[in-house]
Amino acid sequence: VESSLPEVIRVTNKGNATIVLEDIRSCTSVGTECSSATRLFLLPGKSKAVEKSKGRTTYFTLIEGENRKKLRF
Repeated sequence: VESSLPEVIRVTNKGNATIVLEDIRSCTSVGTECSSATRLFLLPGKSKAVEKSKGRTTYFTLIEGENRKKLRF
């Protein structure tokens, strides 16, 4: 997961199994207003950019096999 660009979070699947980005949502900085949650499946060897909006925080859960990691950008 890379977030060096201000407008996107780039997720790359370097493994050999599909990973899942679950509960992707963008919220105001105080977390009171959030977009509808979405889910993304990322096949091995593929990359996907998740958009970031200025003044908002992007949340999602990264699922790799049995491992779950909650991320916030």
